[in-house]
Amino acid sequence: MKPLPPTDRLYAHPRDTIPAFAFDEQVATVFDDMINRSVPGYRAVISLMGLFGEIFAQPNSTCYDLGCSLGASAIA
Repeated sequence: MKPLPPTDRLYAHPRDTIPAFAFDEQVATVFDDMINRSVPGYRAVISLMGLFGEIFAQPNSTCYDLGCSLGASAIA
């Protein structure tokens, strides 16, 4: 059985001060969970990217996944 991906609990508890956000190792470890919960419609957009690829990509097309943090668009 495949283990579940790590769950984002970085800001689960109250803090007196909130440090500036840093994309560090702690965030990178839970980023898949974080982006799915934080970006409205993220999963739908990723699914649409796969559909658009099926519709518009032609044989021998070169497709670029620019700025995708997880490579999810390319995988779709």
